[in-house]
Amino acid sequence: MDDFLSDPEDQIGETVCICGQVYEEGYFMIQCDICRDWLHGECVRIDELQANDIDKYHCPRCEPLCGASIMRLETNWHRHDRTDPQATYKPLQVGTKLFVEELSKRFFSNSDDIIMKVSGKQLTLPYLNQSGFNHPILVTDKDGLSMTVPQPSYNVHTICQALGPDFVLDVIDGRRQKTCQMTIDQFATSFSTPNSERVLNCLSLEVSSTPLAEVLTPPLVARKLCWVNNVWPSSNTLRHPKPQVQKYCIMSMKDAYTDFHIDFGGTSVWYHIFSGEKYFYLIRPTPGNLSLYERWTRLSTQSETFLGDMVDKCYKLKLIAGQTVFIPTGWIHAVYTPVNSIVFGGNFLHSLNIQLQLRVYELEGRLKDPPKYRFPSFEVVHWLAAGKLKKDLADLNSDNTPCPENLLNGIRALVITLRVWVNEPYKHDVIDQIDC
Repeated sequence: MDDFLSDPEDQIGETVCICGQVYEEGYFMIQCDICRDWLHGECVRIDELQANDIDKYHCPRCEPLCGASIMRLETNWHRHDRTDPQATYKPLQVGTKLFVEELSKRFFSNSDDIIMKVSGKQLTLPYLNQSGFNHPILVTDKDGLSMTVPQPSYNVHTICQALGPDFVLDVIDGRRQKTCQMTIDQFATSFSTPNSERVLNCLSLEVSSTPLAEVLTPPLVARKLCWVNNVWPSSNTLRHPKPQVQKYCIMSMKDAYTDFHIDFGGTSVWYHIFSGEKYFYLIRPTPGNLSLYERWTRLSTQSETFLGDMVDKCYKLKLIAGQTVFIPTGWIHAVYTPVNSIVFGGNFLHSLNIQLQLRVYELEGRLKDPPKYRFPSFEVVHWLAAGKLKKDLADLNSDNTPCPENLLNGIRALVITLRVWVNEPYKHDVIDQIDC
C-alpha cells in the first residue's frame, strides 16, 4: 500500500473521496492502490492503526472488481514491526505480546520497602512539610483527600458523550509503541470490544478546558502544593499561556505498557485508579540511577533494553480501583495495565524538591526532548514561584521563624538557576515584572 499521510503529490485536489470531498491535509486519509484516489479513513471505516496492517488497499469502488484489500503477513509477536521478515533473529522489544508475557515472570523488589501508606485525612501539607515528599505515597481510600471524581457509572462511552464523538485523541498503539490519532468514538469502540486484539493507550487527554473538568477536582494537598495554582496571576498579564496539566483522563486497554520515564519538568503526580488495575515499576531517582536513565535514553537499542535490569533495584507496586498514589519528583517509572482501566491524575510543581525539579529540567534539555513533551512555561512558573518564595522568606524573618533546611536549599538552587537564565536571555524566558 502506498504511504498514507505522506506527500500525495499526485492528483491532490483532483481525486474525490466517496463523501464527495477532495484531499484534505490534516485529516487521516488512505490512498487506493488501484484507482489512486484518496479517501477519508472515517468514510471507509479505517483508522491509522488498521492501515498499518494493509499491504495493498482497495477502496469500496475498486473492491467489487479487484477483490478485498491485501493484508500484510504477520511474522512475529516480539517486534514492533510484526511483518518484519527478518524478525526471527532480532531481540525482544518492549510493549509487544511476548514482552508482556515475559514481564509477568520477572522478579521485582517489594514496593513495601519504599511506599508510605497513609489515609486520606493524614495526607496534609503539614504532614508533608514534616515528613518530606521523597517516596511514593499510597492512599487506599480517597475519603479525606477532598478529591472529586465522576460517579462510578462513568465509563469510556460517558466520556465520549461528554467530549463529543468527533473529539480527536492522541493514542499510542501499545504493540508498536507508536502514536497515532483517532476520534474518541473510534477509541471507545475498541476499548469496549470484548477480547479486542488492539492495545490502545490514551495518556495525554488533559480535560481542564472540557466538560469533564466540572466533575474532576484534584486532591486538596496537590492543589495546595501546586505552584501553578498558587503563583500564576489570575489576570491575564503574561504573554505565556497558563499550564494546563492538573487534570488528565488516562484510558488504557488491557496489556498496554508505558516504558520507563520521568514526568516532565520533574513534576510530581497524583494518580487515582477509577476503574481497573495498574502495575507501577519504580526506580529511585538517585544520582546513579538518573545517570543510567540518561544513558539508557540515548541507546539506539532502547526499545530492546529493559531499564530495570540496569539498576540495582526496581520495585513493583500493584494498584487497584479506588486507590490513589502520589509519585514524587524525579522517580523513574514504567506502567503496565493488566485489565482495561480508567485513571484520573495530574502533574504539579512544588517547593518540596526544587533541586531535583531543576535537575530533571536540565536533563530534558540535554536529551533535547521536544517542546510537546515538556512542562509548558516551566521557566515562567519558576520565576513566579521565586517571587512568592521571596515574600514567604520575608514573612518567616519578620516572625523570627527559621526556614526549613530543605526549603532553604531549594531556594538557593533556584537562585543559582535564575542567575544562569538571566545571563542567557537568548536561551531562557525572563519575566521582567517579577521582583525576586
